[in-house]
Amino acid sequence: HIPLGLDIGYTGTTVDLRPLGQTTTGQLVGTNFEGALRWNVLPHYSVTPYLFAGMGWQRYDVRDADFSLSDAGLQEDENIVVFPMGAGVAYRDPTGITFDARGTFRAAGDSELIADRERVQAALAVRLVPGD
Repeated sequence: HIPLGLDIGYTGTTVDLRPLGQTTTGQLVGTNFEGALRWNVLPHYSVTPYLFAGMGWQRYDVRDADFSLSDAGLQEDENIVVFPMGAGVAYRDPTGITFDARGTFRAAGDSELIADRERVQAALAVRLVPGD
């Protein structure tokens, strides 16, 4: 029931890696910690739309790679800054249980995780994660 709040979150991911034309594999492990200020537009209503924006840290690690990272254009690990922002709506029932749906956009800082054969950095894609 307050107009301004703080969202703190953690997201962990893992994705199998398989370079083109190879049968070898590895894993890309992502760790993300972030905090955001959240403005609840109608804090005293049962349905509350809100906006949020913040800052966080994301780390990627390549693990158990059975292939040459330099041939695949990958670094072993990378740290980047992320800026989560978005909007959502929360519903609070009379018992106090809250349901929340949101859309999040994460702008990311420069990364050197992926590079082409000339070692020129490739930008990481920024993704929209529904329900995040």
